[in-house]
Amino acid sequence: MFSLLQDVRFGLRMLAKHRLATLVSIVALALGIGANTAMFSLAEAFLLHPAPFENANRIVALVDARPQQNIDMNGIAPATFFDWRKEAHSFDELAAYSWR
Repeated sequence: MFSLLQDVRFGLRMLAKHRLATLVSIVALALGIGANTAMFSLAEAFLLHPAPFENANRIVALVDARPQQNIDMNGIAPATFFDWRKEAHSFDELAAYSWR
């Protein structure tokens, strides 16, 4: 136990002696902890909790795929969306969204 106390005192003396290195280390540690906390909070909120919608297991995403042009997911034109909404009888509702 005495050896541990000596090591802690030595470490504190070295931190006080090299103030710039101590400051840089503390700032880097704080930024790293903050970034990790933010990322894990987002991951926890979006990946571990169910969607806040009634009957969320019935939500689907419709995409426009064009394999002849090697496009897996293409943006839907507004006219196409309105046609799909008018003609689709398999869905209760259709809604559009944009990533922008």
